[in-house]
Amino acid sequence: MKDQIVARGEGLNSLVVRPDSGHPPEVVIKCLELLGSKFGVKTNTKGFKVLPDYIRVIQGDGIDADMLELICNTMLAFGWAIDNLAFGSGGGLLQKMNRDTMKCAYKCSWVEVEVDGEIVARDVSKNPITDKGKKSKKGRLTLECNDGVYATVENGDPAKDIMVTVFEDGELLVDHLLADIRTRAEVGEVEAPAPFKSPEAWVGEFDAWCAENDVEPTITGASVRECYFRDGGGGGGVCGGSAG
Repeated sequence: MKDQIVARGEGLNSLVVRPDSGHPPEVVIKCLELLGSKFGVKTNTKGFKVLPDYIRVIQGDGIDADMLELICNTMLAFGWAIDNLAFGSGGGLLQKMNRDTMKCAYKCSWVEVEVDGEIVARDVSKNPITDKGKKSKKGRLTLECNDGVYATVENGDPAKDIMVTVFEDGELLVDHLLADIRTRAEVGEVEAPAPFKSPEAWVGEFDAWCAENDVEPTITGASVRECYFRDGGGGGGVCGGSAG
C-alpha cells in the first residue's frame, strides 16, 4: 500500500489519515510518528518536521477550542509543524460555544429618551457586582488608533473614529474584496508561543511505545517530559519553540 500512496502522490493526490477514538494529543502525535517512520519527513524553515506532501492527518474526534490548542502545543513540543494536521469541525466547535467563550457580547451603550417633552441622551452600561469581567463600555463609542494601537473609546472624538458603515437599513454600502480583507489582517511576524506545560502521563510512556512500534522519534518523550517537569515535581517545566 505504501507504494500505491507514493505513486498517487506523484499525481498531486494526497492521502488524509483520520484517527478516531483516544486522547487527541496522544493519538495525533503517535499517528504522525508512525507515518513519519514509514514515509519519511522533511524539516521546514523553522525547524519543524513535515510529512511528504502526499500524506496528511485530520483530527475530528474530541475537538473543541481548548483541545485544539492543546493538540497544537503538543505538536510543537514534539517538533511537528502544524501544516501536517487539519481539524474536523464537529459538535464541539459548533455547540460547545457561548457568548463567554471569546468574551464577546453586544450591549446597548447609549440611548435617547423623552423626558418632560424633551429628548435627553443617556449613557448605558452593564457592571455586574459579581463579575467585573462582564462590565460593558458606555456612551457613543469610537474606534481610535493612537501610535498604532487600536482602542474602543467611550464618548470619543467622532473625527478620530475609523469605523466605516458597511451595511445599513438593508443596503450594502461598502463591498470589501477578500484580497483587501486579507491584507488588513496581516499582523506582522508571529510571536513564539508561550512556554508549554502539561501533566500528560502518556508522554512518559512515549519512548517505550516508540520502541514497541519500531519508531525512531527525533524528539523523545523523555526530553519533552523533562521539559514539562524540569523541577522534578508536577509543574514548573518549560517547553518553547516557534510556530510551525
